Amino acid sequence: LSSQLKTFHSALQTFNSLAPFVKFSHFTANQAIFEAVHGFDRVHIIDLDVMQGLQWPGLFHILASRAKKVSSVRLTGFGPSSELLAQTGSRLAQFAASLGLPFKFNPVEGKFGDMSELELSRIDFRANEATVVHCMHHKLYDIIGSNFGLLRVLSTVKPKLVTMVTQNIDIFETGSFLERFIETLHYYSAMFDALGEGLSRDNVLRHQVEQQLFGSEIRNILACDDVDG
Repeated sequence: LSSQLKTFHSALQTFNSLAPFVKFSHFTANQAIFEAVHGFDRVHIIDLDVMQGLQWPGLFHILASRAKKVSSVRLTGFGPSSELLAQTGSRLAQFAASLGLPFKFNPVEGKFGDMSELELSRIDFRANEATVVHCMHHKLYDIIGSNFGLLRVLSTVKPKLVTMVTQNIDIFETGSFLERFIETLHYYSAMFDALGEGLSRDNVLRHQVEQQLFGSEIRNILACDDVDG
């Protein structure tokens, strides 16, 4: 696991603990998933960028509290590092066990949209499961690979639900670098102000998020014409 990837994921986890934005998106997506799998006792979640799996304990809680008990929860998690995936799977398995929730984690190193037919066949889709696909931060990071490949795979999987959460910034609808720069300035000024409301200027956690997370996103936006292609 590269030091750069470790630093980025650490900053993202810190941001999640400091601000409500990511938590709210987790809550909203989890509620939609919970409703989509109503009546099914077997659930298969495909997370296109599982990272630390911070979203899923919340869903595990509400699934474990259902009147009709869940007999199987499988999570197929995609990511860039087998080491990070193994750590995430171990944490989620321990949490699910504490709730008495039958759980299995299937790590996949790579990108969902770049999967070949052979690789796709190894995921083990089952007809008696409610399958849902979840994606975070689709526009700012190349986490899914080919968009065409994503649509091809989704048409094969035929999930009950696809949830996609992205930041509300219209950077890819603007035509020039100047327009993209101005939109980025406005958006991240608000993000910096929001973070600064509760943390002092010399706060170490604030600096971590601003430099390692926001800084990385700003560089991606300004350096690329369109990372969503």
